[in-house]
Order: sequence, then C-alpha cells, then structure tokens
Amino acid sequence: MSLLRQPGLSKASAEKLLRNLGFREPARMRGAIGRLHADEIQRRSLRRIFRHLLDACTQSADPDRALVNFERLVAALPNANMLYHYLHEVPETLDLLVTIFAHSQALADTLTRDAKFFHFLISPEMLAQPREKGWLDAELARLVAGLRTPTQRYDAVRRFRRRETLRIGARDLVGRATVAETTRELSNLADVCLQAVFEVATEKLGKEFKVEPAAGFAVIGMGKLGGQELNYSSDVDVIFVYDEEGEFNPRLSYHEFYTKLAEEIIHAVAAPSEQGNIFRIDLRLRPEGKSGPLARSLESCENYYAEHGETWERMALIKARCVAGDATVGESFIRMVQPFIYRRHTGENIIRQMAALKQRIEQEIVRDARLTRHVKLGIGGIREIEFIVQAFQVLRGAAVPALRERGTLRALERLVAAKVLTAAEARRLADAYRFLRNVEHRLQMEMELQTHTIPDEAQALYRLARSLGFESVEQFQAAQQQHTAAVRQIYAGVLAHAETSAAPMPEVTIASAGFADPVAATKILESLENGPGFVHVSARTKESFRRLWPTVLAVCGRLANPDAALVSFEKFVTAYGSRGLLYELLLGTPKLPEMLLRLGDASRFLAETLAHRPELFDEICRGATLSEPKNRERMAAELQSVVGTPADAARVWKRGELLRIGIEDVMGLVDVERVHQEMTQVAEVCLEFAVGKQKKGFAIIGLGKFGGQELGYGADLDVLFVSRQDGPAAIKLAAEVMAFMERSTAVGTLFKVDPRLRPDGEKGPLAGSLAAHREYYRQRAQLWERQALTKARFVAGDERLGREFMEMARGYVYGQPLNPAEWEQIRHMRRRIEMERGDPQHREFEFKTGPGGLIDVEFLVQALQLQQGTRYQQLQTAHTLAALNRLTALSVLDDEQSYQLRRGYLFLRRVESVLRRVENTSVSKISSEPREQEVLAKRLGYMNAKEFLGVYQQMTQQIRAVYTAMMDRSGEDA
Repeated sequence: MSLLRQPGLSKASAEKLLRNLGFREPARMRGAIGRLHADEIQRRSLRRIFRHLLDACTQSADPDRALVNFERLVAALPNANMLYHYLHEVPETLDLLVTIFAHSQALADTLTRDAKFFHFLISPEMLAQPREKGWLDAELARLVAGLRTPTQRYDAVRRFRRRETLRIGARDLVGRATVAETTRELSNLADVCLQAVFEVATEKLGKEFKVEPAAGFAVIGMGKLGGQELNYSSDVDVIFVYDEEGEFNPRLSYHEFYTKLAEEIIHAVAAPSEQGNIFRIDLRLRPEGKSGPLARSLESCENYYAEHGETWERMALIKARCVAGDATVGESFIRMVQPFIYRRHTGENIIRQMAALKQRIEQEIVRDARLTRHVKLGIGGIREIEFIVQAFQVLRGAAVPALRERGTLRALERLVAAKVLTAAEARRLADAYRFLRNVEHRLQMEMELQTHTIPDEAQALYRLARSLGFESVEQFQAAQQQHTAAVRQIYAGVLAHAETSAAPMPEVTIASAGFADPVAATKILESLENGPGFVHVSARTKESFRRLWPTVLAVCGRLANPDAALVSFEKFVTAYGSRGLLYELLLGTPKLPEMLLRLGDASRFLAETLAHRPELFDEICRGATLSEPKNRERMAAELQSVVGTPADAARVWKRGELLRIGIEDVMGLVDVERVHQEMTQVAEVCLEFAVGKQKKGFAIIGLGKFGGQELGYGADLDVLFVSRQDGPAAIKLAAEVMAFMERSTAVGTLFKVDPRLRPDGEKGPLAGSLAAHREYYRQRAQLWERQALTKARFVAGDERLGREFMEMARGYVYGQPLNPAEWEQIRHMRRRIEMERGDPQHREFEFKTGPGGLIDVEFLVQALQLQQGTRYQQLQTAHTLAALNRLTALSVLDDEQSYQLRRGYLFLRRVESVLRRVENTSVSKISSEPREQEVLAKRLGYMNAKEFLGVYQQMTQQIRAVYTAMMDRSGEDA
C-alpha cells in the first residue's frame, strides 16, 4: 500500500506499515519520504513512481539505505519533478539507482555529492559496453584542455576518476560487466589518470627548474595495477625509474630532477582535496622498500635485483607493466628484469620459499580469527590462487615464455596449454578467483575502503550476500566454503609436490670432504656464505648458500684436489657479482656447482678463464653451448661476429671456445679425440682470421699434432709458410701472422706459432715459395723431415696453393718405400730421443719420449706409412689413429697389435691431456712425487696412484713390445 495515497494515515500506522515492508528504522524512513515532496506538485509527481520505489527498496539488500540515499539524490538535484517524471518514463533507471544506493554507500556518496554525474550515468550508452583505454584517454584530455594551473588540472583528474568509478561500479552492480572487464576498466582508468598527472607534473617542474626534461622517466605499475586487475579501493603499487644517470646542468642531476618529479606525482595522486584524492599510492615494492630512493636508474635497478633481489620481489615483478611516462624506458625495465624473474635454473625450493611467505602472512597479518573470512590472504583465498599461478610461472617461465602472463585468469589458461595444470584444476581456480574477486569488489564498493574481510555483523553480511545474487547468507557461505576448499586442496598439492621433489642432501662434513687444509676451507665456506667484510649479503642469499653447502662439500669429497677446487669456486663467485642470483641458479641445477668445482679441481687455467669472463657462465647455463659439435665454418662465422678490434675479438672468442671445450672435457661429455679435433679447429680458424684477405698466393701448412688434427692443451702450432713466389712480401706476411697470433693483449694470447720445421730450420727464410720447397726436399732434406711431412696438412690461406703443396709433399714422402738403412736410421732416432730427452732418473714416467711412450706409436705408424704408402694411397693421412686403423685394415698390423697400440695411445694422450689442461702448458712426464701421482690418478678416475701406475706400466710395456716386434720385422722385410 502506498503511503502517499492515504493522506489521513496516522504516524503510528505509517511506521507499522513501513516496518512490515522490511524497513529497520520506520520513523526515519517516514521522515525521508516526507522530504521527497515539498509541495503538492511534487507529491503528484512522486505518486507516479512511489510504489515502484518502495518495491525496489524492499526487495534490495538494504531498504533503509536505498531510500535514504534516494532522498539525498532528490535533495541534490535542482528539480525533483523532472527526476520523478524521468523515472516514470524510464523505470529501469530507478532500479539502477536503488541497486547502487542499497549496495554501495561510496558510489551513492559520489552520485549525491555531484548531481551532474546523474545525467552522465543515465545516458543510454554509458552502461552498455566497457570503455576502451583510448576513449578514457581522449575524454580526460577533453576535460583538462583549457585549464591553466596544475591545481585545476589535478582536480579535473580527481573528478574524472570519481565519475568513471561510478560508471564502472554501476555496470558491475547491475550485472553488465564480468570480473575481467571491471578490473581491466579500473586499471585502464588508473593508467590514464597517472599519465595525465605525469604530464602535468613534468610540465610544472620543467618550468620551475628551467629545463626541458627529455623523455626518460617511466612509472611502472606493480601488483594488481600491473596485472590490470585493479580493485575499487586498491592502492596503486608503483616504481619510478629513469633511463640513465646524467645531468641537465651542473646544479641539477637527472637523479635530483626525477626524484622531484616522483615526489610531485606522489603528492598529486595521493594528497586529499575538495575533490578527494586520485588514488592511494604505495611505493613499498621499489628496490630497498621504504629506505630506497624514490626514483632509480635502470642500471641501479638491475644491480639491486642481481645482488639483493628477494623471492617476493620476483613474484611481484611478474605483474610489472609500464603504466605512464616514457614507454621505451618502461619496456627497457620490463626486459631488464625478465632474467631475474624467470631464471633458467630455478629449483622447486622456490615454491617452499613462496609458501613460507604465505604462511607468515596468515600468522602475522590475518590472524586465526579471520583466516576463513579474509578473501585475499585467508585460507583458500585470492593469494593462494596467485601463489599457484606465480609458482609455476617462476618455475617454468624461462623454458615456456608463453607463461609470462600478468593476468591471473589468462595465466591459468596458459598453464593448461603448457600441461602444468589440468583443465579441471584451472577451471576450479578460475571460478574461485572470479567469485572471490566479486566478493572483494562488493566489500570495497561498500565504503570505498581497502578491506578484504567478510563482515560478521548480520546486516552487513546479508547485504553482501544479496549484492552477489544470493537469497540468503547461508547460500553465500556455502558457495564461499566450496570455492576456498577447492583452492586450498590444489594449493596443498602444489606445496606437497615441492616437498617430495626435493632430493635429500648427503651428510658430508668439512672433515670428511678430504681437504688438506680444513681450517682454510672453513674460512672460504664462511666467506661464501657471508661475503667479504665490505659486501652486504642479504639474509636470503645467506640462506641460499646454507642450502648449497651440503652439495659443495659432497662434490669436494669426490675430487682430487678439493682445496684448489674450493679456492677457484670462491674466485668465480666473487667475479660473478650477484651471489643471490648465482646461488639460486646452483640450487636449481646441482650439475652447475659440480661443474664449477670440478673445473677448479681439473684446471686452474680454465677456472681462471671463467672467473675473468663470468658472463660465459650464463652462456654455458643455456646448455646449447655444450656437447654440441661445431664445424670449422660455424666457428669462423662466430669469430667474425665478435665485436671489438680484430686482435681482441679473436682472443675473446678463442678463450671462450677453449673454456667450452675444457668444460666438455672435464664433465666427461666428450672423449680425448673430440677435444683434440675441436682444439685443432679453433687454431685453424684463428690462423685463417690472422691471414685475412691477404691469403692469395700464401698458404699455411700444419705439421706435428696440428697437422694431424690432434692438438691438445698448451700446444704450439708447427707450421710451414708457403708462398707463390719468393721475396720479402711473403716473409713480411708470415711475420705479421706470427705476431698477430703470439701478441699478448689485455684479453690474452692466441697460439705460439713454431716454424722451425721449415727448410734449413731457423737458418732458412720464414716463408718460401712452392718451388723452393720442392727443390729443398728433392736435394737436401733429411729422413726426419720426410717423416715429419707425413703429418703435413693444409690449414689456412690460399687453398689452391695449399693443394699444390700437398701434392708435391705426398710425392716426396711416398715416392719410394724405406730401405733397410732408413729403417735403422728411424730406430736410431727413436733411441736417441729416449736416451737424451727427459729425466734419466725417472725415464719410466716420460710418457711421451720414454719406453713405450707416445713416440713409440707415432714413429712406428709413420715408418709403416713411409714403407706402405707407396702401394696404398689410403695410408697417406696425417692423423695417427686413422693411419693405425688403415694399417690394420690392410693387414700390415694384426688386430691384437692394433688394439694394444690404439688403447695405449689413447690412454697416454688422456694422461697428457689431463696434465696439460691444469695450466694449459706443455707437459710430457708424470711427476715422481706421490702426492702429485695421487691427484693425477683421481683426475683420471682411478681409486689411487697404485692402481693408475699399474695400468700405466701395462700400457707402456705393451706398446714397447709391439713397437720392437714390428720395427724388427719390417726392417728385415725392407
């Protein structure tokens, strides 16, 4: 029954009627109704909509609030009659108003405070579709245009923010917007407002300081702003960054100006005025939090995250987005932090770290009483959904870039596509997220407060339930419990997976790790944890090393020289710079600390190379650089692409390649033959690079191990320089090539080049013509020179000239078989080498020149090549093992002899390689010191020196036996 149709109704009867209709305060409501009509004309107009108004109010979540706010709107508008007439003509607008008035006091206050917004709100197109960011930007520009002072412009931004929040909230309350549309519109609104404030502030400070601020400052949105998931009453989390350090003039640096700009933006955005504030602004996510500078350069940010960045900062930066200012600087910041967020080697311990943060929030912030009512931080709340998504993003984002998605709902879809979550799990999480975000919106829309807690007061709880479309509180609570239980179940499953996937660390102590000096080792380990005294090391970094400690000790316990390994490891950590980042990389991939420690154990040279160029470690971490065969063409292309002067570029490239090959070797990814082959190719590419474009009519012939493609660590390059014509030009070019190869620069050297095997040795010209070489070999060469040419191979320069030389050399070397005198001469040379070189007290440890050493195999193979190469062209190869295989195939050697020679040769080359790689220098004997023998044995994989020396003796005896038998027999057959 309408009160307006019963003018004689008593006060008590009217209040009873209102109580029966569901109003809680009938006396107050009766007074409000009385104020809706000031005269008879208004009474008649009001009658036309009054029944609709009462019905809408009584069916709403809060009839009293709806009616009081309607009365406030009537009082604010200049003509009540026109309002009543309009609402009679468009009754759905009355339903809209009652919905807003009942469910959001904050929006009701906005509408009644500025009645002009009413006309904006009821425009037919206002609620039909969400507004795009471009429309918002153009609309705000229109409103600001023509205003002269910064204060006027800031106030225009404040009014615009209030008006658009009203529009967005109205669409949300009447069910015309999804959660995703609402959060995106709120985020776009924040972007547009922040950009407008940035422009006004920049212009204001430019005039104040009399500078023309160039583009170079950006506002980075974080949290829900960055993820375009903003709430109605969210703080806007931002970071202020600028491009680089510099100065506008001697009195004003970039840092000073941009700090002032940040202060101006903060004040304009957050300071209250008659129009209210624009947003609350939160800067606690910036580097160093509250204690950090308001604005930082990109380089400063990069250094901070590399050294001190915490797990929670990685999570926060997932949503980082440039929201205002210079987009180029903003995107540079986003690109810069990607390696920090999405590390290639992040272990699942990151899940436990994130879970620990969540548990601490539950215990210290939410408290037990609200754990089930806090929709953001409570059990099964929004933060747990974000935790699940962000945990998998951090874990898999490096390998699957598609997972690098800021928005939670979109990220869930990507996780399904990547087969990280099942479709059912993602659907349950998405449904819960939408439900909880809707609850959050209704809570914040209530009074425009940043609240996330479901109320326990009955009326407020009922109003919340009804605003979400539930008929009762019980229905709402049942839905809430269902969603949060589903979230907590999936959350617990993710955490349980991380706990069970963590492999237990072996129990190894410093005492049991085999250090010769455990006191020094303890000091190094403590330094690795705490850093040197002048370096700040974060608590997270220290905790990371404490978890890495057992792995380091376990690996050291298996090494030949753990003391040297630990020293090298500390040098690398210091050189790398970012301990926190490095330790997390090492924790995520246990093979990496093993590699670093084994490298320090196996080779001081390689370990120091890595310490001098720690950036190579990141290339190694990508994995594609190891155990991937490279041919000469690919190496040459890589060298050509290195930036810098030719000398430095070649040395930088060569050092990186030697490190790559060395790590492959140390980690057992390649055999000794592959090491020699790739070392040889590196040398060839460097020589070709040194010759450059001057190669026409100039060729370089490799001899010895270089010619045989068997180059090892620390080896010289035995070469011949051959020219088309004799003369000073060729000699000068040869000298230039040698100087380029041997010159020491700040980034190292290339290779020592040895041309002493040329005609007439050191007395002869450095380079000689093809004709001169032919004449020399025909007239004056000795047998050892013929033998040396079995290893000849064209390696760089003029390919046509190289082929011509090789044809000539093969004719000389294999022109006729050895005669008995020449066989005896070779045997005599071998005896002289054995007796005159090396240590006569320990000739048995001379693995190269001693009895049964490498030279036994090489001399025998070369002699057989000289003997049989005339008949069998396939024996004309520079590679020792290839020649050995072909001699076996031709039955020159029987299978058993071949097996013993091959096995012994490879064994001794491996011994040589392990010894040489320590310092990258030439070594040809095993130390007679027991300690050194123990270290060598362990590096070769033997239990102890006794076991190794037993095998060594067996190998050399077998080689000598075959050498003696074949040399005797072949000499007799010659």
